[in-house]
Amino acid sequence: MAKPLISVDAIYDEALRVLGTEGAAGLNARNLAARLRCSTRTLYEQAGNREALIRGLVAHAFARIEPDFHEGETWQESTTTWCRALRETLLSRPELARLMTPEDRNVVVGYVNRLLKVLLAHGFERELAVRSCRVLAHTTFSLTAADLQRPAGHDDLGVFDTTVAWLIRGMETASAGR
Repeated sequence: MAKPLISVDAIYDEALRVLGTEGAAGLNARNLAARLRCSTRTLYEQAGNREALIRGLVAHAFARIEPDFHEGETWQESTTTWCRALRETLLSRPELARLMTPEDRNVVVGYVNRLLKVLLAHGFERELAVRSCRVLAHTTFSLTAADLQRPAGHDDLGVFDTTVAWLIRGMETASAGR
């Protein structure tokens, strides 16, 4: 009787453990197969090649992560809190965040939609709200990714906060011009 296939979730869970202990270098088929006590063939059948495994791993992990975002009294306060919460989520999982690429942008759509709802509730036109969310998410990811590449860790939060404040001022200007 053939051994049942291991679930993709079990593979991702083990891959997250490997990532936490061995880093990205440990995410290879032989290592994962040995830890899961399955063949590399089974691993490939269930999770695909290394790139597919990593994209699936990022999606799997972020589906279970809920950034600590609480809506503020103003949209400006909410926007700042949203950006900081996303940044802290990424900084608290540096090995996972380093694996992210632009292909993984869909893993945070639900989180982006939370800010979008806030902006729409505060009277933003949909097009401006969507564009603002895209810029804020891109900026947050880009600055955080750059900080994670620094040997000494992340940059001074003041740089991040200043950048977010500038973006908010731009949003204020754009929304006033409607």
